[in-house]
Amino acid sequence: MEKAIAILRLYKDTMQNLHWLNAKNYAKHLLFERLMNDVGPLLDRMVEVYLGANDRTINIEEIKYEESSDLTLREFIEKCKTDFKACFLPGVDDDMDNVVSDILEMFDRHLYLC
Repeated sequence: MEKAIAILRLYKDTMQNLHWLNAKNYAKHLLFERLMNDVGPLLDRMVEVYLGANDRTINIEEIKYEESSDLTLREFIEKCKTDFKACFLPGVDDDMDNVVSDILEMFDRHLYLC
């Protein structure tokens, strides 16, 4: 779970940085604002579903994910999606499956927009 959280936090931070860097290009600025704002509620929902089941905990110290600055935006989104998807086994927890499905759909939507 810690890796999945780290992936989404890096993704959100990256979209926020791109939002700020594109402040002079209104269309891009709004695009990255939308991408940035998509992530937060889904990340929060995923963590709350995880913590709410069976009194689980998260080790904050283990929330790490390797940043890849040499990727294009499209490659970065695809890498985050692939790495995120690899963190979960489908069919183990229906509530988590629903959240993961929504997050994967978000990645696909972002790939379409970029």
